[in-house]
Amino acid sequence: MVDSPSAPYAPTCHPGTKEAVTGDIMAWARDPMAARMLWLSGPAGGGKSCIQRKIVQLLTDEGFHVSCFFFSIRESETSNESRFITTLAAQLAEHIPGLKWYIEKAIKMDHRIFTRSLESQVEGLIFKPLQALEDWAPNRLKGLFKRAFMSYQDDPSTWTRANVVVIDGLDECVDEKEQAHILHLICVLANHSQFPFRFVIASRPEFAIRTTFSSSSLSTLTRIVRLEAYEADEDIRQFLKVEFNRLKSEHPASKSIPADWPSTEDEDELVAKASGQFVYVSKTILRLSDFTILPYQILGPTTPLKPSILKQNTVTTPKAKCVYLLVRASKTDRLLRQVDDQMVTLLAHCIPEALYDSHLITSIGSSMHPKTRLGVLNALEKWILAPRTEPSSSSGINASSKTLLWFSGPLGYGKTTILRELAKRCTKNNQLLASYFFSTHSLHSTDGARYFVPTVAYQIASNVPGLWDFVESAVQEDPQIFERSAEDQMLSLVFQPLERCLRYSTRYRYWWRRLKASIISSTQSRDHWSKKLEQSTAFRKIYNEWWNRNIIVVDGLDECIGMEEQRQVIGLMAWAGKHRKFPLRFVASGPAETRNIAESFDVARRSKVVVNIALDTYADEADLKAYLEDEFARVRGTRSINRSALDWPGKQVVELLVKKAHRRFVYLATFIAFIDVPNGSPVELLDWLISSIPPQNTADHTKPTTELDVLYTAILHYHPGDIPAGAILDLRKTILHSLIFSGRDFGSMDEIDEYLSVKPGLVMEALQHLHSVISISQPVPPDLSTEPSANAPDVPVTRPWQKIWFRHKSMWDFLVSQQRSGDMHQFVPREKMSGIQRLFVSKGMEAIPDSRFWAVPSTSIEQLGLEGDLEDREKDVG
Repeated sequence: MVDSPSAPYAPTCHPGTKEAVTGDIMAWARDPMAARMLWLSGPAGGGKSCIQRKIVQLLTDEGFHVSCFFFSIRESETSNESRFITTLAAQLAEHIPGLKWYIEKAIKMDHRIFTRSLESQVEGLIFKPLQALEDWAPNRLKGLFKRAFMSYQDDPSTWTRANVVVIDGLDECVDEKEQAHILHLICVLANHSQFPFRFVIASRPEFAIRTTFSSSSLSTLTRIVRLEAYEADEDIRQFLKVEFNRLKSEHPASKSIPADWPSTEDEDELVAKASGQFVYVSKTILRLSDFTILPYQILGPTTPLKPSILKQNTVTTPKAKCVYLLVRASKTDRLLRQVDDQMVTLLAHCIPEALYDSHLITSIGSSMHPKTRLGVLNALEKWILAPRTEPSSSSGINASSKTLLWFSGPLGYGKTTILRELAKRCTKNNQLLASYFFSTHSLHSTDGARYFVPTVAYQIASNVPGLWDFVESAVQEDPQIFERSAEDQMLSLVFQPLERCLRYSTRYRYWWRRLKASIISSTQSRDHWSKKLEQSTAFRKIYNEWWNRNIIVVDGLDECIGMEEQRQVIGLMAWAGKHRKFPLRFVASGPAETRNIAESFDVARRSKVVVNIALDTYADEADLKAYLEDEFARVRGTRSINRSALDWPGKQVVELLVKKAHRRFVYLATFIAFIDVPNGSPVELLDWLISSIPPQNTADHTKPTTELDVLYTAILHYHPGDIPAGAILDLRKTILHSLIFSGRDFGSMDEIDEYLSVKPGLVMEALQHLHSVISISQPVPPDLSTEPSANAPDVPVTRPWQKIWFRHKSMWDFLVSQQRSGDMHQFVPREKMSGIQRLFVSKGMEAIPDSRFWAVPSTSIEQLGLEGDLEDREKDVG
C-alpha cells in the first residue's frame, strides 16, 4: 500500500513529468460511465509504478476511496495472489463507515477464511459484509454515518466513482495462472450488480496478461492505455536538468564542476539512449550521486554504454530509485487474522488444506465442466434432500436411516471434481457442516487420518452458532484428547458439545437467558446476553432442521495411506451416523477396486447405514466429448494455432480420444495438459502424441487402464532436449520412484538434485516436459500459519506446504506395476528391497498395514515395533 514501510523508498514521478498520461487516467476516473477497468500497459522501466503512486495520491486528494495492491517479486508476500483479497478488504474496512465491524464478524464466524479460495474470500470478506451493511443501514444508521453510506444507495454511480482499486506490477506476480486468476477476480469485483469496483491496473504486456485482457469477458470492460504512446523524451530531459542542477549544488566539490556541465550533446545522448525508459536515466543519476568522485569523471565513461532493451526482458532495477512499491499489510493482517486463543490448540491439530475450498485442493484440481456430470450430481443431491424422520426431544432422528453414502468409481473418473462441486452446492444451500479431502499432495498425506476428527470438529464449531464455547471447554478439560481414539475425539469434540449447546438453548435455560437479556446489565453488558440469546435462537433453528444441514463430504479414501486408517475412517463415519440426536451424514468417495475400502464398506452395510452410488453407471461419453471440445476451444483461443481451420483438431480426433479415454476424465485432462504449454505448439504436440499412441487393436485391452498406461508411457518418453534419450529416461525413472519410496517430501528440484547427488539443474531438465503428470504445489505464505499460544507450546503447527508430486494417483499405480509401466519401472533386486518395498511391489499400497511406514526410512521400521506386521504379510507375498 502507499503507506507501507517501503513507501519512503518507492519511486515517485518527478514534478512536471507524466502529466499527459496521468491526466488521461484521472479523466477516466472522474467519468462514472467510463469502462470499469483501465489497463496501463508499458515496458519495464517506463515508470508505471511512479504513475500508479501519483494516481493514488491524485485520487485521494479528490476524495476517492482508493485501495491499492502493488505486486513485487522482491517479497514473497507480494509476488503471489494469496494476500490480494485480504489486503483489499482491510483497506475497504478503513474507507467505508461501519464496514470494519461486519468484516470482523465474518472472520469470527469463519476463522479459516484465509485458507479458502480467493473466490470465497471475495464473497466472505467483501460482498457479504457490504450487503450486511446495506441491509442494516436504512433502519439503524443515523447522522453522518447514515448520510455517508446512504449516498451510495441513492446514486449507484456515486459508489462506482468513489471506489477505485489501483493495482501495480501484475506481471510481478510470478505465476502466469495466478495473473489470469487475479484478472478473473477483478472481473467479478467490477461486474457486481450492487457494489461494482473500478480498477487501474499497470503491468508489462506479458503474453498471459494480454491474452486474458483480450478475452470476451474483459475486453468490453477495459480501456487500454499504452504508455509507449506518450512522448517521454521531454519528461526525461526535464528530469535530467533538475537532477544535474541538484548534483552540482549538493556535491562537496561543486566549485570544481564546470558551469556548462553537462553539455547539451550529453543530455541529448542520454535522452536518446534512454529510449523512453526512466530506469536508464535514474540509474545514471544514481551512479553520479557517488560524491567521492566528480560527476563529470563518471559520465564520460557512462555515455558510450549501450542501454538495455527493456521491452521484452526483466531487468534488475537500480537500488533506491526503481524499487517497486511493496505491500506490507502487517498491521491489518494482524487485525484480519485474529484467532481466539482458546481455539489455538484445536487449530494446531487441524489440516486446513484438507477443506474442499482450500488453496491446495483448488490448485491441484480443476473445476467441473458446467455441461457434464449432471446425472450423478442430481442423484447425490436427491439423497441429501430425501425426507427423514424429524428430531424430537424423546427419540431424536431415526437411527436406522442411511447416513453414509459411498460414492464409488474407478480411478480417473473425476470423483474429486464432482465432490468439490457438491460441496460448493451444499455450502450455498446451508447444508454443509464440514469437508475433508485426503490427498497425497498434502504434507500430511502419511498421517491424514490422525487429523480427520479435529479438522471436522473445527468446521462444525465454525458452522453451528454457540458451539465454540463448549468445544473450548472440552479441550481445556481434557488436553490429551488428541491422543485418544477417533471415537473418543468425536464424542468429546462434536457430540457432547452439541448436546450441551442443545440443553442451554431449550426449555427453561432458554427462557432464563431471555430474562437476563432483558433486565440484567450490571455484571455483563446487555450486548453479551443479546448475543447469547441470538446464538440460542440460531442453534434451535439448526437443530429443528438438522437432517437437512448435517452433510460432511469426504473425498479420496484411497489416498488415506494405510489399511488400518482407511478402515478406521469408514467405521467412524458409520458409527457417527447413528447418533440419537445429532446423526452426521457423510458422502465419501473411494474406488471399489481397492479391496480394503470395498470390504470396509461391506462391513458397514451390516448396520444398514450405507447406500452406494456408483459413478461408472452414470459415466457418459457425451460428458467427455463436451469437456474435450470446450478444452480445445479454450486452447484455440489462448494459444497461437497456425491453422486456418476453426474446428481444430476436428471431430475425428475428438471421437478418437473420447473412445480411448474409456470414460476416464483423467485421460483427457492429461492429454490437454500435455499440449497446452506456453513454450510449445499445441498442434505439433497433439500430432506427436497421437502418432505415439498405437492403434487400439494393437494393444492388450484386457485391463481397463490399458489406454491410460499407453498415454503415460508416451508422455514419459517425450524429451526434445539435448540429453540422450537413454540417459534422460534412466534419470526420470530414478526421480519418479524416489518420490514414491524415499519417504521424503521434496519441495524443490534442488532438493532432489541433492538427494540423488546429481549436478544442479539436471532434475529440472529431466522433468521440464512432464508438467502433465507431475505437479509442484505452490506454497502458502508463512504468515498464514497459526502459531501456538503460550498455553500450548508443544502442539504441532500447520506449516506452509510445497510438494513435488503426481498430478493424479493413477500415475503412482502405473509406476509401481512393472507389468503396466514396462521400461519406466525402476527394478530393485529383491534382496536389496526393504520389507515395505517388497510388500508394495507385490501387493500394492493397500497391503501396507500402517501409515507409519510411509514417513520413515526402512532402517527405522524395527524402532517402530512394526517388523512383525511385515513378516506376516511377507509370508502371504511369498
